[in-house]
Amino acid sequence: MGNRVGGGGAVAPSIHADFRSRTLDHWSLVRKTSFGSAIQAGWVREAPPVIEPSSVALIVHVNDADSGSVLKTVLAEVGEDIDVIIVDSRGESDDREFQSLPARSVRVLPFDQKSSGALALALLAGTGFLDPYDVVIRVRDTTALSRSWVSELGLAVKAFSQRFDLGLAAPLVNLRQALPDDEKAADVAAWLWRLQMERDRAAFTYSDGPVTVHRGFVIQALKSFHFIEPDFDETETTEVARLEASFDQLLGYLTRESGFSTAAFTDLANTDPTTSIDSSKQGRARIVAFRSVGLGGNRPAVEAGSGAWSEIAIAQPLYSGHWQPNLPLNSTFDAPDSPESVRHQARLLAEYGLEAFAFRVTAMSDLRDGFHAVDAFLENDTDRQFCLVWAPGSALDFPGNERPPRIAQGESDAFLERIRPYLEHPRALTLASRPLLVVEKPHRINAFDEMLDDDRFTVLSVDDGTPTGIAPRKPNDVTRAAIRLGDPLRPDYRGQPDGLDMDRRYNREIYDYRSFAEQCIAEAWALDGHEFPAVTVDYDSTSIGRFHAGLLLGANPFTFHRWLSAAVTVLGDREIGERVVFVQAWSDWFVRAALEPSERFENSYLLAVRAVVGRP
Repeated sequence: MGNRVGGGGAVAPSIHADFRSRTLDHWSLVRKTSFGSAIQAGWVREAPPVIEPSSVALIVHVNDADSGSVLKTVLAEVGEDIDVIIVDSRGESDDREFQSLPARSVRVLPFDQKSSGALALALLAGTGFLDPYDVVIRVRDTTALSRSWVSELGLAVKAFSQRFDLGLAAPLVNLRQALPDDEKAADVAAWLWRLQMERDRAAFTYSDGPVTVHRGFVIQALKSFHFIEPDFDETETTEVARLEASFDQLLGYLTRESGFSTAAFTDLANTDPTTSIDSSKQGRARIVAFRSVGLGGNRPAVEAGSGAWSEIAIAQPLYSGHWQPNLPLNSTFDAPDSPESVRHQARLLAEYGLEAFAFRVTAMSDLRDGFHAVDAFLENDTDRQFCLVWAPGSALDFPGNERPPRIAQGESDAFLERIRPYLEHPRALTLASRPLLVVEKPHRINAFDEMLDDDRFTVLSVDDGTPTGIAPRKPNDVTRAAIRLGDPLRPDYRGQPDGLDMDRRYNREIYDYRSFAEQCIAEAWALDGHEFPAVTVDYDSTSIGRFHAGLLLGANPFTFHRWLSAAVTVLGDREIGERVVFVQAWSDWFVRAALEPSERFENSYLLAVRAVVGRP
C-alpha cells in the first residue's frame, strides 16, 4: 500500500495520503479533511517481516503504567509464536518496557486517543501493518487481560492459528443488539453501502466485551474502505467517540454477516486447540471456479461491438460508490496467452484451496474457442485440475442469425473428438470416477441424449445459457445432473432505492442479495446431498452492463462465505472426492463478479473459500 517505508526508524509522513488520493471524488465515507492532532500522522514504520499466513497478531491498546507487566503475564502463558502490536495512548511514556515481552516481535505505535482503539485498527489495516496475518486479536486495553481472560486468549491464539476451516470472525464474548441513533448510523450506513450491504438498523451488532478476534478477510474488507481523514481537532472528543462507536458497530456487522457466532467459538474452545488441518489431505470439498476466456482473448468480439465487451470498455458506475467493473489487482485483462497471468492464477488456486478451473470453450475456430486458455493453463507447472464447459455459442457468435443454429450430430462428434485429449489428460477433473464435461445449452445439441449414455465421461447439463445455471435435467440420474441453489427473489422494484444516486436510465429489477442468499441456504439445507453430484454457488457484486437487467444489492464476501458453507454442508455426507461445488465465477469478464482479487475486495472472496474448505 502507499507510504510503506522500509528500514527501521523510517517515518511515513502521512498514513492517509494514499487513501485520500484513491478515493472517488463523488464518494465520501467521512469528511475529506485532516485528522489534525487527533491521530499522529508519523507512526514509526519498520520493514514488514516475512510471515507465514498462519501467523497471529495481537493488538493491545494500552493507556496505563502497568500495561507492560500485565502483558508479560499473559504472553508467558499464551506462547511466543505471535506478534504484538501495541497502540500506546499514554503520551510521552517510555516504551522500553515492551521490548522484552515474550513474543516473536513487538511494535509500539503512538496513538493519542484514549478510546477503545477501533480507529487504530482501521489505520493499521489501511496502512498495511496487518497484511501478513490471517488472524488478528484486538484487546481494547490491558485491564481486560485479567487472569480470567488468559486461558481464553490462549485458546484463541492457538486454535485460530491452526484451524483454517473456521469462520470469518469470532467475538470472545456475547454479542448484543443495538439500535444506533440516526447520527451514528449514518457513518456505519455509508461504510455498508461501500460494501453494498443493506442498512438494517436492527442488525447492527457489536462486541460487548474487551477482546475480539478478526479473521484475515475482515481485515481485507476494512482495507477496501480506503479510509480518509475526518475533520477532528483535539477538542472534538465527542466526534471522535461517535466515529469510534460507529466503527465498532461496523465490525460487529461484519461479524454477524460472517455467520460465525459466539456459540461456535464456545464449541471451538472446548476442543483440542492443537488439532490442525493436515495439509496433505484434501479440503472439505472440491471447489471449481468457472473461468471464461478473458477480454484479451475476445478481441474479435470487442472489435465487432459485442454487447458485454463494449459495456466493459465504457464501464460506468450505476450509482455513487459503485466501482465497476472490479478490475483485477494485477490487471492483465485475464489474458489467457500471458504465461505470467496463468502462473499467477494457478498460484492463487493452490494457495486458497480451489481444486480446478472450469474453462468455457466453443466449437468456433477463432480465438473465442477458449482452447488456448486451457493449453496455457496445462503448460503451467501446477497440480491444479481443470474441466471443460462446452458452450455451443450464442447469437453473438453467429452474425446475421436471429437464433444460433443447433449443433448437428456430425458437429457434436467432431467436437467430442477434438476434446478427447483434454478429457484423457491426467489433470482432468473427475466425478463418479470419470472425466467431467459440463454442457451449456444442451437443447441446442442434437446428440445430447447420446452423450449422456457415453460411459467415457460424466456429463453435467447447463439449461439456462450460462454456467451459473447448472440444474437437474434428469433429477433421478445422480451422475448427470447438478443442483443450483435457487434463483434470486425478484421484487418489482423500479425507481431509486433509499440512499443511492441511481443512473436515471436504469429502470430494471433490483435484487436483495442477502434475501436471495438466505433463501438459497434454506433450500440447500433441505436437500438430500446424495441426490445430486454437484452444487453450483452463484453470486454477484456488480453487473457489468451499464443498464443490466439485474442489480444485486448486498453481495459481499461475508454473505458469500455463509452461502458457500451451506453448499458444502449439502454434500457433507458424501466422500470428499465426490463433493464438487462450482462457483461462478473466477474473473469479472463474463457477466458476474469475481473470486479473483479485485481493487474493491482484494482477496476477500478467496479467503472466504479457504475458510470454508480448509487450508490447502
